[in-house]
Amino acid sequence: MSTILQTHVGRAFWCTLGGRGPMFEPATFPSSSDGGPQGIAWFDLLFEGGIRLPEAEGRPVIMLITGPPGSGKTTLALELCYRIARAGRDSDKQKRYSLFFSTDSEAKRVIESAKAFGFADADEHILEFQNRDPDVSSLTVCGREHFEDWATTESLLHGLIAVMRELLWRVLKLPREITKVKGPLTSPIGDGATDALTVIAVDNLNSVPAGQQDAFLRRISEAVPGARLLVCIAEASSPRRGFRGLEYAADIWVKVDCSSLEGYHIRTIEIMKARYQGTVWGAHQLKIYPRQQLPRTINAQVTGIMRRAHPYRTEGGIFIYPSIHYHLSRYKRRAPAPVAKPSATGLKALDELLYGGLPTARCSAFIGDRGGHKSHLGYLHVLHRLVMDNEAGLVISLRDDEQLTRRAMGRIMKQEFPQFARHSDQKLSAQLDSWERDDQLEVLYFHPGYITPNEFFHRVLMSIYRMKAARDKPLTALFNSIDQLAARFPLCAREDIFVPGIVEALSGEGVTSLFIAVDEGGQPMEQYGLLPMADVILGFRRQRFRYTDYFGHLDRKWKLSSAKGKRQKQIEWVRQANADKEIDEVVLQVLRFAGGQRAGRRGILELVDKPEDTLYEKAGLHFTELA
Repeated sequence: MSTILQTHVGRAFWCTLGGRGPMFEPATFPSSSDGGPQGIAWFDLLFEGGIRLPEAEGRPVIMLITGPPGSGKTTLALELCYRIARAGRDSDKQKRYSLFFSTDSEAKRVIESAKAFGFADADEHILEFQNRDPDVSSLTVCGREHFEDWATTESLLHGLIAVMRELLWRVLKLPREITKVKGPLTSPIGDGATDALTVIAVDNLNSVPAGQQDAFLRRISEAVPGARLLVCIAEASSPRRGFRGLEYAADIWVKVDCSSLEGYHIRTIEIMKARYQGTVWGAHQLKIYPRQQLPRTINAQVTGIMRRAHPYRTEGGIFIYPSIHYHLSRYKRRAPAPVAKPSATGLKALDELLYGGLPTARCSAFIGDRGGHKSHLGYLHVLHRLVMDNEAGLVISLRDDEQLTRRAMGRIMKQEFPQFARHSDQKLSAQLDSWERDDQLEVLYFHPGYITPNEFFHRVLMSIYRMKAARDKPLTALFNSIDQLAARFPLCAREDIFVPGIVEALSGEGVTSLFIAVDEGGQPMEQYGLLPMADVILGFRRQRFRYTDYFGHLDRKWKLSSAKGKRQKQIEWVRQANADKEIDEVVLQVLRFAGGQRAGRRGILELVDKPEDTLYEKAGLHFTELA
């Protein structure tokens, strides 16, 4: 028998824009082969759901946290103790107590540090030793002032165990006549009179000479069998001759580290060892956030601030961004994706060229010249699915911010969909707001900076999980301006698996994805790994036509010569005015179409703002297949 201890450290949230205004709410994995909605706490998921505590050991499970100064060891241990105690408040099955011993700092400083993160009900749950007896679901802190009477290593061990016993006797409600330390230091405090789950943390073992640290660790664990989890901290700068003994003595070894990349500070966390269970391999990014102060007044500006405030939590403390490899490992265990179905682009003539449209739950890439209407076609496809099919759309923008993206989408709505033709800009904006509140649309903008691939991945996935949880509808994601990666997001551009990983994750979630990039000098040949991953690749190139040839292509498709009345007069006037000219047009070509369909087909893609000066009857995007 064993107990699974969930720490709730690194809990993930998402931002909703419902009727109550923008709010941060606990995130879950979508209902799928994962077994239904499941809360997300990344530290627990690194242990495949939580820390396993065997019943028959007779001693606490020992967790060793190591790392260099400033890597987050103390913060991790302190928050772990707080979260475990806090979770016990709402538990009817098992009450929880946590004890934190610091040989480096005074208790008041430790408590102030914890409260500065804005933990909920910190005044009730974080107490100083001797202030009062430990309450249910509390974190009691003992500082170095409680051990000032013990100067040598042996005395320090004696003092630690004495204070631990005193607290545990109080917690376990044993008779008061045995509150004094009796017998050898290795004698246990007893079997315990309650089922309280107790966690003890000791910060840190560097107060003990390196050669004696492993023995010190064992003697503490033997002396406090009433505890279930013993967390000990050690600096990585300790001599290896003693440090290696700690690694062997510990049941769980958590390694935190920090490094600098082009001046950007990056912390990582890795589960190096877990004796009783499986874990997620590899290093994952760890961040320590301050308490986040958000405005209380709800308006359009605040909504934008909330959506940008990833990782969407008001409390500070530890947060973990799992590696891309962790996310990808989840998808490889799922059943193969169903056969892709065609999804209409919004241009009927283009759909005919694409055998019905772009494939659902697959990746399509739009690559070509600037000004080739790639983004316009991408926005049109997303809007067509929203308006005509009542589906959902996610726009991930590396270049245009939320307002520029919304303005472009509003202009396309007005041109392409008759129901919005007479809408004012204000009404169009209100419609976009309505879609966002209903989790049918989100514009996800990334500011330039040293964003790591793990952070980028996490923000995209939180939006997808939220939209899938809110609406049981197909989702299309438009990833705009991938060519901006190197200039704006250098850390993401360095990761070879970044774009292929996003493509695979989107397909694994059943999301139809469109990636848009400029093909010009300075761009990698494979567009950061996009081209090998895309099922459909459309090329966009500018080409010069003699007007007579251009007219001939349109005439063969649209029968312009057969027009009557006013329409015929317009066509003849435009034709004669341009008869001796050459014009530049965008030629769209199917470079790849997975599934055995023929590639190489081409057509003219033309964006019309003033139809009266052209051969077209209405404004918007038009496509004509070339003979």
